[in-house]
Order: sequence, then C-alpha cells, then structure tokens
Amino acid sequence: MICCHSNSGLRDASRDQLNFLTMLNFPIPTPLDPKEAARIERRRKFEEERRSRIFNARDRQIGIDTRVLEEQIAQRKAREAAERAKALAYEQKVIQDSKLALIIEKNLQEERRRELKELNEFRAACQRPEDSVTYDLNCPDRLKKLSLPDDSNCGPSSAKLFGGEDAASAERRELQRKQLKAWLDQQIREKEAAEAERRKEEQAHEMAAMAYDQAAVELSKAEQECRKLQEEALVEFNKALMVEKEACQREKERLELLDKRADIINCITGDFLSENPEVATSAFGPHRLVCDRWKGMSPEQREQIYKQQQQQAAEEKMRREEEKRRNAEWERYLRDLDHSAILMEKELMKRRREENEEILRQNKMLSDEQKQRKHHLNKHVYTNSPSAEYYEQFNTSTR
Repeated sequence: MICCHSNSGLRDASRDQLNFLTMLNFPIPTPLDPKEAARIERRRKFEEERRSRIFNARDRQIGIDTRVLEEQIAQRKAREAAERAKALAYEQKVIQDSKLALIIEKNLQEERRRELKELNEFRAACQRPEDSVTYDLNCPDRLKKLSLPDDSNCGPSSAKLFGGEDAASAERRELQRKQLKAWLDQQIREKEAAEAERRKEEQAHEMAAMAYDQAAVELSKAEQECRKLQEEALVEFNKALMVEKEACQREKERLELLDKRADIINCITGDFLSENPEVATSAFGPHRLVCDRWKGMSPEQREQIYKQQQQQAAEEKMRREEEKRRNAEWERYLRDLDHSAILMEKELMKRRREENEEILRQNKMLSDEQKQRKHHLNKHVYTNSPSAEYYEQFNTSTR
C-alpha cells in the first residue's frame, strides 16, 4: 500500500507540473531536446577551439622552430642516456656492495661458529664438574669415599671416639693445601693459555679485518679505476665531438668568408661602386642619361648630403641623451616605488600583527564565554534525561 501511494503521488505531481507548464505557454521538453543540446554544445566547443587556433598570432605568424625542437630532443635524449648510465653504474655499485656485505656476513658467521665450537671444547676439557672446588660437597658418592678411623680397640663406653671428630684433620688440611696450590697453579696456567689464545684470536681478527678492509679498498680502487676509465672515454668522445664540431664550424665560416669576399670583390669592381660614367650613357645620345645608372653628383649636392648627415648625427645624439635621461628618471621612479613598497610592507606587517593580537584576544574571550555557557548548560539546562517514551516516538511511520 505504501508503494502504491508513493507512485500515485509521483504521477499526480508530474501531471500537475505539465499542466502548470501548459498554462504558462512553456514548451514541453521532449526526448530529442537533450540530443539537440549536446549537438549545440559540441559545435560551440569546436568553434571555440577553432577560434583559439586562428586568433593565436604567435603560431600563425612565427610558426614552430624545428631546429630548436630538434636540439631540445637531442639534449633530452643525451640527458636520458646520461641518467641511464648513472643509474646503471649505481646499480652495479649496489650489487658490488651487496656481494661484499654478504662475504663479510658469511665470514662473521663462520667466525662465530668457530668461537662457539672452541668454547664448548674448552668447557668439556677444562671445566668438568669433578674439577670444581665444591665437587666433594656435592658429590653423590661422598659418604662412600669417607674414611673412618679404626675403632676396634674402643668399647661402647670407652669415651675415646665421639661423633663429629676429625681424626685426620692435619692430613686433610695438608692435602687441601696441596690441592689448592695445584688448582691455583692450574688456573694460572689456564689463564696464561687463555690470554695467549685471546691474543692469538685478536691477531687473527685483526688480520681478517685488515684483509676485509684491503679487499674493500681494492674493490673501491677497481671501481674508481673503472669509473675513471669511463670518464676518460667520455671526455675523449666529447673532445672528438667538439673537434668535429669546431672543424665543421671552421669550414662553414671559411665558406661564408669566401662568399663574403667574392661578394665584396664583385661589389667593389662592379659599376655601382666604381661609378663608371659610361653605364649612364643613353643610347639616344650622349646628352641624355639613364636615371637608374647615373652616379655622378655635383659638389653642392654632396655638401647638402653631408650637412644632412651631420644634422642626423646631432639628432641621434640628442635622442640618445633624451633616452638616457628617461632611463635615469625611470630608475629613480622604480627606486621610489621599491622604497614605498617596503614601507607599505612594514605597515602591513604591523597591522597584521595587531590584527592577530586582536583575534587572539577575541578568541580567548570567546573561549571563556563558551566555557561559561557550556558550564551553565551542563549544570543548569541539561538536567533532565530523556525517557523511553521519547525514543519510542521515532520510526513509527513511513515518512
């Protein structure tokens, strides 16, 4: 029932909207209008792109400099090749370092295993339980080995032998003294042997470390030599390219110089600069001249041209002085602008600091007010908790 009501409501709303559009004489949209709008929008975009291409004066008048683009492409390829070579060298260096680290780690592991093996052998040979000082106290067969004095001549009430007496105390102390001396001598010998073994191991460690360092130095030297050879080869290749380029440039300059010399000789020996009067003679008589070939000029005309040149030189000098003066004025104006900008920046920073301080003060005041308001709400306003009836009124209808 809910779905039926909602669909009928949507149909009634759509019918009311169509009736309202019809009353206002608005055209009713059809399925063809979006297609027509998309076609118009596509034509408008195409027209804007075409206008941007046509009215771009730079591309239309200047065009594209293919030579510069080719040079840029060559430079980019060279840069990429150099980067690839650098990355390859770095990868090789990382591989060499990794191999060296693996070799060092393997040697260290072997050294640790050897030390553990020697320690276990030393413990098994020199630190046995029966050689300890307190072994006679902790020995399970101590009572079996204990020797008692001969009491065959003592009766039950003779009062000559009491429990706890140590009849062989002097002999036992002498044996203990000798045993203690033997232990001390043995410990001294073991300590000296351990010290010698430690020194020997330290020497072996130092020799191994020196060998590892020497191997690392040799690898580094080999890498440096390889890098040096690569750099020398690159330098030689660049020198060869530079020599070839200079040779081409010199040949080009030589050809251009020959062309310029030939052009100068042709101009000097030609009729234009030699001012040959015969070329100006007309075929209709010697009293007539050909205007486009005439080179002769009177002294008055030459003097007039000379004066005009001097006047132009003076005007050019005045123009340069005027331009220099304008440049000086413009530089002074720029300095004044920079000074004004610095002063304005300082004033702006000062105002900004004052604004920040005012904002900080206002924020603090607002924070205090908010805390007071929150305290008032928590203590005096929000004192009643909602009951179950308040929550049961929700989610009871379809809207």
